[in-house]
Amino acid sequence: SANTGNSAADRWEFTPTFASSSAVEFSRYNGVTSGDLSYQIVSHPGITVQRGTISVGATSAGTNVTINAVDLSKAFIIVHGRVNSGSNGDANQGFFRVSFTNSSAISIERQTTGSAANASYQVVEWKGTSVQRGNVSFTDSANVSITKVDTNKSILLFGTAFSGSTALEDNFIRGQFTDLSNISFSKVGLTSTAYVAWFVIDFTNGTMVQNGTTTISSDTNVALSAV
Repeated sequence: SANTGNSAADRWEFTPTFASSSAVEFSRYNGVTSGDLSYQIVSHPGITVQRGTISVGATSAGTNVTINAVDLSKAFIIVHGRVNSGSNGDANQGFFRVSFTNSSAISIERQTTGSAANASYQVVEWKGTSVQRGNVSFTDSANVSITKVDTNKSILLFGTAFSGSTALEDNFIRGQFTDLSNISFSKVGLTSTAYVAWFVIDFTNGTMVQNGTTTISSDTNVALSAV
């Protein structure tokens, strides 16, 4: 996640890539304003990753990318985007969703065009997991039924593209487990459409998960069980 002192889209939207086995590079289109970034790097003997970047022109919505075949029951995708525009109203042009078209191809797409953009993706295949996936679109909220999971051993990941309003309350969403068999997505604004590609990753390898929600008005610490 990123925190900068400027709302221009080209200053706070970053894409991460590995510069080497011991360095990560975070890229944006405009480096004038300083910013703070938080990140996590996960390494595990059961993980295989394919990664890359795409660039799209001002009028292009996205592209398909060919990958080495993966086991779709154990694979998910992480995506980050950035747009080459100094307008805060163009931020949603840097928001992408990514999904599998089949075991050997992924689709990376945005819903709003107008400026050139870049996306970085990681296709993760993780032994010891069971993955559910799907796509959903909504203007206010959506509930999705899933096969029952243990939420103490599961995580929800998603990528979202937007059309319509460019206001921030219309272009950020919350996703969460509502119970063992349902996930939900919601946003504050009601004048854009969100297009979500989601993945529920259920760990069967002993991995434990803590999750929750909180409301903040300033910097807030959240207590966890010791890890």
